[in-house]
Amino acid sequence: MKIIFKGLVEDARFSRCTDAEATNLWTAFAAALLPFAKANTGKPHCEKAYYDNLVGFEGVEETGIEEFELTIEKTESDKEFDHFSGKFKCDNKNLKVLAKIRKG
Repeated sequence: MKIIFKGLVEDARFSRCTDAEATNLWTAFAAALLPFAKANTGKPHCEKAYYDNLVGFEGVEETGIEEFELTIEKTESDKEFDHFSGKFKCDNKNLKVLAKIRKG
């Protein structure tokens, strides 16, 4: 069985993050989301993953975002999409991303 993911960002909100940080955090979210989504396919929502920092994420050391925490949550599922939220936090900086991945 081959799983193909098609993703769509619904919304991205950031507070006190620079544009560069927001872009780099989005890249980290995308890298973490696909394995999380694959592991939670067919499971009920409310599944979560928590990273207390981004050390070890590919390319993060060069971007200066390794101290951000990340929480990924599967928020709902319908016939067509699985919906996810990603929340980054570091001191007073925040980024929230809402995404959905087409099933099938």
